[in-house]
Amino acid sequence: MRNLIPKILIFSPFPPTMSGASWASYNFFKRLKKEMKITGINYNGFLREKNIIIFPVFPGKENSAIRGPLFILIGFLLGFFAVKILKIDLIYAKNLSTPAITGYIVSKVTRKPLVIHTSGPDIQNLEGSSPTNWQDPLDAFYRKILSFFLLKELHWAHAIIANCEADLKVLKKIGYGFKTKLIYNGVDFKTFRRDQRKRDSIRKSLKISSQERLIVFTGQFTWQKNLVQFNKIANSFPEIHFLIVGLNKSYRKQNLIGRKRVLPNKLAGYLSASDIFLITSHGEGLSNSLLEAIAAENFPISSSVGDHNLLFTNAGEGEIFNSFKESLLILSKLEVMPIEEIHNKALKIRDYIVNKFSWKNSSQKMENIFLYTIKMNIISHNKR
Repeated sequence: MRNLIPKILIFSPFPPTMSGASWASYNFFKRLKKEMKITGINYNGFLREKNIIIFPVFPGKENSAIRGPLFILIGFLLGFFAVKILKIDLIYAKNLSTPAITGYIVSKVTRKPLVIHTSGPDIQNLEGSSPTNWQDPLDAFYRKILSFFLLKELHWAHAIIANCEADLKVLKKIGYGFKTKLIYNGVDFKTFRRDQRKRDSIRKSLKISSQERLIVFTGQFTWQKNLVQFNKIANSFPEIHFLIVGLNKSYRKQNLIGRKRVLPNKLAGYLSASDIFLITSHGEGLSNSLLEAIAAENFPISSSVGDHNLLFTNAGEGEIFNSFKESLLILSKLEVMPIEEIHNKALKIRDYIVNKFSWKNSSQKMENIFLYTIKMNIISHNKR
């Protein structure tokens, strides 16, 4: 390979605050070798790192119908000139919707190799294994356009990274397993851990005693997260405190507490304060929020999505539900279980994920894919 510094152009979703896919991109790229030069094009900017140059795009409000198309247009123009001026070697896109569509178009026009990275519902929606909000006609129309481009991306991409086994299964089924590599997201175990001081402080601020149960969900307030069901479960257990972190505003209504989006250090404090993590999503790959909660010694309960069932089965702990009624039965059992016993079960699944989900190892695998793809592209170019 050439004795040059590899230059990577990334398209990643940041709409307009950092989502799970956004944090995954950030954690992957800040751990790549410093010899790699990263140029990012995204909705609202990365956290700053020395080896990353950012061109932020902010095309309208979070729920704007034209935000995606505007990102593709502006992102293409920025990406095209970035490739030409910065001499980009490879294009990477996280999430197969607007970021990967933009990456695909730039790659097609500039003939630079493309690596695309799934994030769960994006690829599972293609097969129909992850439900979408088809009741919304605009959403249904948008999904048809996304599906059209998704097949184009998959065919054109030089390499595909699957976020989880469920994504890999779909890719194999539709004929793209041969160029797909499974790379799980990692967990920052230094940040996400049980901190007794933070636990006591946050519980005090929330007016929750040490012996009361606290069930938490952390993540974005979107249709996919199905927080309507989370609220219904909370209403069914008035003696248990429920907390959602990731909303647009804070509130308190009886046993349900809502808190705004926060950065990882503050988020880790809320997870330290809680006992159980409850995720009611319509669709996931392998949720970052779930892994972070387990790292902070929360016992996990999840709807049957993505790789969550596989994770719980392999770890020997965790509860999966397929219906609202099943979720109530699980919570009824845990309501009378001593907190110490719940914590011991949480420790067991934490022990399982400690060595399996490493950002360092996952970033090394991603780096290997980048270098190999660049090398193969140079060889192919030289043969012409």
